[in-house]
Amino acid sequence: MFIIDYFSDMIFFYFMSTHEKEKENLYVFKDFINWMSKKFDLKVKIIKSDNELAQKKTLHWLQNQKINFESSVFNTQDQNSVTKHSENVIMKKMHAMWISENLSHNLWKKIINYAVYLYNQTSHEAQSWKTSYKVFYSNVEEDFLRTHKKFQIVHLKVYSCRVYVMMRDA
Repeated sequence: MFIIDYFSDMIFFYFMSTHEKEKENLYVFKDFINWMSKKFDLKVKIIKSDNELAQKKTLHWLQNQKINFESSVFNTQDQNSVTKHSENVIMKKMHAMWISENLSHNLWKKIINYAVYLYNQTSHEAQSWKTSYKVFYSNVEEDFLRTHKKFQIVHLKVYSCRVYVMMRDA
């Protein structure tokens, strides 16, 4: 499940074992909202979705938390354009990394995490050419701009490379 902060365009990704199951969706919402509250002292006010999350228990819980739920009109992609575009970009990055390096299928979770990380660290025109990461954290942490310098790429690693094994008796 992709959760996007509309202010900063920051993407948070949750892996789910089943798709569109109310119990798991509600668990993700509770976890995410509690995390935002505890870590950043932020209150989620509105959740926008394309009706897949409009389930009784979820809507009831959101109402109890005083969070507005805004659903889009059925089969209207324009209302979800930001989310669908971001999701599409992430999936294309994931497929490009996966296919170009001929990676194993069991690595897909790590590849998606990597793609989301790269997306959040990429400058966007809509954010005045700032990264989503910088926009989000500069608004939730007072000292962020002072303590965080420019994004560094030294810690990024290539997914595959040649490995030579030296045998003792060679």
